[in-house]
Amino acid sequence: MNVASRSSKSAPRHSGSRQNATSRFAFCALGGLLLTPFVAHGASVAINLGPTAQNLTLNSVGPNAGGLGQYLITMGTCTPAGANTNCIFSGAFTGSAPGFTSGSYSLVTTYVGTGATPLQGVQKFVGQDLFTFSFIPATTTMTLTLLTSNGTVVVPLFTGGQFLTGNTFSLVYQPASAICSGAAVANCSVGPVGQTAGAVISGPVTGSASFNQGNNYYFSDLAFKDGWQMTLTYNNFSPQVVTCVTTFYGDSGAPLPVPF
Repeated sequence: MNVASRSSKSAPRHSGSRQNATSRFAFCALGGLLLTPFVAHGASVAINLGPTAQNLTLNSVGPNAGGLGQYLITMGTCTPAGANTNCIFSGAFTGSAPGFTSGSYSLVTTYVGTGATPLQGVQKFVGQDLFTFSFIPATTTMTLTLLTSNGTVVVPLFTGGQFLTGNTFSLVYQPASAICSGAAVANCSVGPVGQTAGAVISGPVTGSASFNQGNNYYFSDLAFKDGWQMTLTYNNFSPQVVTCVTTFYGDSGAPLPVPF
């Protein structure tokens, strides 16, 4: 499923004294009035990710020249979606930031193609059960969707070949929940698996995520079917030309095709 987005240039518009750059949103719906709330956040948010309903799977390709284990990483349950593949983790989350104290989450990774995962990882330190990404294709996206009592918040984590500033996550296997297969290892954990080509470790994970919402605006509802339509109007009151990018996601966190 392809990302549906609209990027547009907005020329300066003056009205009285100079004002800060801003975006205004006007909505109309055919056949009636649709009130659609939005929320804006500017602070950094940290949450705890509860146990996933899906498994994180690391397939070892053996150590590199520096003795660090290497892995092919499968991020949850993966299903084809057109010419792409969507991989999902889901579970409950908790936190202390206002509006993010509890709820459910989905972490969706989308990569081009329907074959084996292209995501690669490497052990951080010899003898430890820590790993990090070593390669993620630039066309890959990772999106965290949070469902709370206040609405839905969609947080892009990885896009355009990089993690967004301030947006990151970490995952760790739950004690005694991981299962090893393939080549035999003396101890079923990330480190020993990475040192043994052909070994596989898989199981539910917990973790954490943090993100800086900046000046992003999120809308809980979008109408574009059955005779309904919505109009987004961007007014630029600054003296500079600015570019506005709007990206749409479904409840699952996967990109949502929206007709224009």
